[in-house]
Amino acid sequence: MSEITLLVKGMTCGGCKKSVENGVSSLNGVENVNVELETGKVEVGFNETIVNVDEIKSAIQSKGYFVEA
Repeated sequence: MSEITLLVKGMTCGGCKKSVENGVSSLNGVENVNVELETGKVEVGFNETIVNVDEIKSAIQSKGYFVEA
């Protein structure tokens, strides 16, 4: 399993947090998602043979948020 921490801009409330968690966790190969609303950090554990970082970023961006790293 691989892990990545992304910095996400635009999350302001619990609804934002839930939207990102649901969007990322719905991807095949994602094992876990932890969103820290206060810092904007999204930690994702995933199986790199099933899903890649670009797909994870796209899932976040499709919810209306900007991924910095």
